[in-house]
Amino acid sequence: METDNKLKMESNSNYFSFEVNSKINFENRSESDKDYLLEMVIMIFVKMSINDVWFSFLSSNGYNYIFLFKSKGQKRLEQLQRLCQKYLPSSNDFNITEYDKVTFQAKLKQLQNSPEEWIPIKLVTHSYEFTKSELELEKFDNEEYWFPWQKEIYSKIFDEKGNIIRPDKRKIISIIDKEGKKGKSEFLKWICHNYPKECIKLSQASESQL
Repeated sequence: METDNKLKMESNSNYFSFEVNSKINFENRSESDKDYLLEMVIMIFVKMSINDVWFSFLSSNGYNYIFLFKSKGQKRLEQLQRLCQKYLPSSNDFNITEYDKVTFQAKLKQLQNSPEEWIPIKLVTHSYEFTKSELELEKFDNEEYWFPWQKEIYSKIFDEKGNIIRPDKRKIISIIDKEGKKGKSEFLKWICHNYPKECIKLSQASESQL
């Protein structure tokens, strides 16, 4: 992993970017892998006290993400580097850059003016900030398209009126899919989107991270 610090920053600058590079095309990754990566990016954003100034792009070849942002308070490049090392999946390399305001705006403009190379992506902290159309979950509104296991799991969590059934503290419902591609990630997104106050997705993480 390398840290790109070619650009000198002003003493009060809080502008950064980090680029995540992968040997595997992100489009060929499983939904859970992609979700996990973006959830760890959000974790870094929280730790860096990022305000509403942030932008994210995916390279047209699908191998690189780049995130640009402004943080609150005095944050250091070394702090961002430690967070990237801690939270980003080890299978990804990353490069960090620290900017002054003018250079940051120039870099952002460069990315925005290169739609054939860099595609803007929507990064949010909660699934309900997406519409069902954006999440491609409209098919779950019709139970005819559900897998049998999805119907079974839903009936264990919700009653006929869609209310959450009182859980048994001594039981944990576990789903094991040895083959994959059975709709687990999409179904979980649909549940969290429809029940944002009752349901949450926990990432793959250590006890301290959770």
